[in-house]
Amino acid sequence: METLFQDLRGSLRLIVKTPMVTLVAGLALALGIGANTAIFSLVNTMLLKPLPYEDADRIMLLRESRPQSPLLSVAYLNYLDWKELNGSFEQMAAVRGQTYSLTGSGDPIRVMGAHVSASLFATLGAQPLRGRTFEPGDDHPGANPVAVLSHGLWQRRFAGDASILGETLTLNGRSYTVVGVMPQHFKWYLHSRSPEIWTPIGLWADADMLNHRGNRSGISVLARLKTEVSAEQAEAELARIARRLEERYPDTNASSGIPMMPLHERVVGDARTPLTILLAAVGLAC
Repeated sequence: METLFQDLRGSLRLIVKTPMVTLVAGLALALGIGANTAIFSLVNTMLLKPLPYEDADRIMLLRESRPQSPLLSVAYLNYLDWKELNGSFEQMAAVRGQTYSLTGSGDPIRVMGAHVSASLFATLGAQPLRGRTFEPGDDHPGANPVAVLSHGLWQRRFAGDASILGETLTLNGRSYTVVGVMPQHFKWYLHSRSPEIWTPIGLWADADMLNHRGNRSGISVLARLKTEVSAEQAEAELARIARRLEERYPDTNASSGIPMMPLHERVVGDARTPLTILLAAVGLAC
C-alpha cells in the first residue's frame, strides 16, 4: 500500500511539472477511446445487429445466374414460377426500383420508388402506420392503381395529413390512390436509396418489360424461409426448380441457377472487410 501511495505522489508531481505533455496524452487517449467507440457502434449496427424485420434471419435474397454472370436480375415470369413451384418459403416477393415524377399536389418532384408484388410487406413482416399495404387484387393489370407512402414523404409533401388515405396522386402521368403509410422506423436495405412510394408491380405484368421471360428489368426477389426449412434445403429445392424451368424454356433458361443469400449478408457484404480492418486498426492504434 505504501508503494502505491508513492507511485501516486510521483505521478501527480510529474503531471504538475509537465502539464502540456499530460494534456496531449489525455487528448490522444480520449480521441482513441472515442474513435474506438464510434467504430464499434458502426460495426455493431451494420455487422452484428439483425435487420429490423420480424425474424430477419429467415429473409433471403434470390437472383438469377448464368455461367458467365453469377448475379443477374430476375425475369418476372421466372419469379411467378418460383413462387408457384417452391415449398420452402412462406412468402416470396418481386421488387424493382422505379423513379417517379410526382405531380398533382404542389410542385412536381422526382421521387425514388419501387414496383413490388403485393406480398412484399408480408415477406418483410412489416405493418403500415396508417391504412393498409397491398392485397392480391391490387397486383394485376387492370386493377385500380394504388400506392403506399413512406413516412418521410407523407410528412414532407403532405405535412402528415391524417386524411391522406383515399387521396389521388399522379405518378408518371398515371393516377394512384393512396391506401397506406409506412411507419417512421420502417427501413429499406435493398437499394442504395430508400423508396418513398411503393406501387404494385402486377399493374405492368402485361408490359413488354415483364411478360417476356428473357427480360429481367432489374427485378430482385425477397423470400421468407419457412421455420421448418433450412437454407440448405431451400437451396436444393431452388436448384431443382432451375433445372425444371431450363427443361421447359431452354431458349431463355439454359444453364440457369437461382443463387440465394440472407438479406443481411447482401446488406453488409461489401462493408464487412473494410469495417473489420478499420476496427482492428483503431484498436491497434490505441
